[in-house]
Amino acid sequence: MEVKWRGFLSLLASAALYGTFGVLIRILSSDLSSFQQIIFRNLIGFILVSLVLTIYKIPFNFKGVSRIKLFVYTVSFPLGVVLFTFSVLSGKITVSVFSLYVGSILTSLLIGRLFFGERLSWAKVASLILDFLGLGLFSWPISLNNLSVSFLFGLVSGAFDATANACRKSLSGKTDRFVLTSLQMLGGVVVASLILLSRGNSSLLPAQISAVSWGVGLAFGLILILVNYLLLFGFEHFDLNLGTVVLSSELFFATFFGFIFFAEKPTLLEFSGEVFILLAVAVANLGDRR
Repeated sequence: MEVKWRGFLSLLASAALYGTFGVLIRILSSDLSSFQQIIFRNLIGFILVSLVLTIYKIPFNFKGVSRIKLFVYTVSFPLGVVLFTFSVLSGKITVSVFSLYVGSILTSLLIGRLFFGERLSWAKVASLILDFLGLGLFSWPISLNNLSVSFLFGLVSGAFDATANACRKSLSGKTDRFVLTSLQMLGGVVVASLILLSRGNSSLLPAQISAVSWGVGLAFGLILILVNYLLLFGFEHFDLNLGTVVLSSELFFATFFGFIFFAEKPTLLEFSGEVFILLAVAVANLGDRR
């Protein structure tokens, strides 16, 4: 199979897995707060990927790799998750989602051009227009409230997300993907722990966690490992900016899983937005293959 096609499928599969997060987070919310969930799922993921590294004796080899780039990669994604959490807690989820992808797409466009020499083709312009139309319809009505705190948190969260993806594109192929995945899991634990401690929380995890939450946490950890691995492979073989467009199909999958598990029916505007996003993804794939 053509490597670019495999890169596209890896990113699309990542978006589908991202779509399950809403279901998993809602189940875990009965036992854990937002930041406790970040610690819990990343800690489980770190333990699991550490077992893989130990069993297969995969070394932590960073020869010839920038330590600054490794640090940015380790903390950028968890910082994006934390900022998105602040965005959701500060306002409407629709504003948070819209601003997240606006920040991510615009930042990836800039980074892709400056650091990877990615050109702005007509296919890319068409894909971006379709994606923004889809995001706008999905999140409508959008009330920015004169650039509210929620919008700004989401925008910066998207910038960190795009930065993490750029680091994935740069580091994948130079260091083992499981090693890179372990770094990001550890980064999630450390960043969320520091946030909780700074807010006066002495307990990073609750004293009691139900068996259901442990099961969901295990599934969440496995999904996080798989998502990170797929993202590393996907961005290594796909345009950074167009890859971000592909990941926005997460909204389609999130709506699908919401309907399956919670019988949440999308509105006509949400459905229309999803159609535009899927069209953008199709154009993105054609544009990158060209």
